[in-house]
Amino acid sequence: MVDARYCTPHGTTFTATETFFDDFPVTDARGATVMRAEKGPLSCPSRHLLLDVSAASRRPVLTVRRSPTFFKIRRRWNVYSRKSTSQSDLLFVAVEPPLFKTGVIQVHLPGHGEWDPDFVVHSRGFFGYDYTVSRGGAALAQIMW
Repeated sequence: MVDARYCTPHGTTFTATETFFDDFPVTDARGATVMRAEKGPLSCPSRHLLLDVSAASRRPVLTVRRSPTFFKIRRRWNVYSRKSTSQSDLLFVAVEPPLFKTGVIQVHLPGHGEWDPDFVVHSRGFFGYDYTVSRGGAALAQIMW
C-alpha cells in the first residue's frame, strides 16, 4: 500500500519508542534504526512524517495529517504518500469511532466512502497497545508495542 519494498512474506518486528517532545526512531529486531518519525513543527502540530533512514537522503515514506475536529465527535487522520498532503497522493483515511467507543479505528481507502471500512484496527483494553488489523473479519496483521 505504501511501497512494495516494505512488504515481506514473513512477520517483521519493529519497535517505535515515542517521546513526548522529540522525534523518535523505529528500529528493527537487531536494534538498527530503519525509520524515523518526525513530529510537525509548532506551526503544524497535527502533521507527522515517517522517514526511511536506510536511504542516504532520509527519504519520506508517508505523511500523517490530523483533520481539524472543532465540532466533530470522531477524530480523523489523512495519510499521504511521501511528503505530500495533496488529495491525489492520499493513501487512506483512518477514522476513530464516536466518543466513548474506544479500541476501534476504521480505515477507508480513497473513493470507497466512509460507511463501510476497508480495514478495521482493534486494540485490546482501554489503553491497549496491541492491535489487530482485519478485513472482512479476517485478521491480516498484528501490531504489538
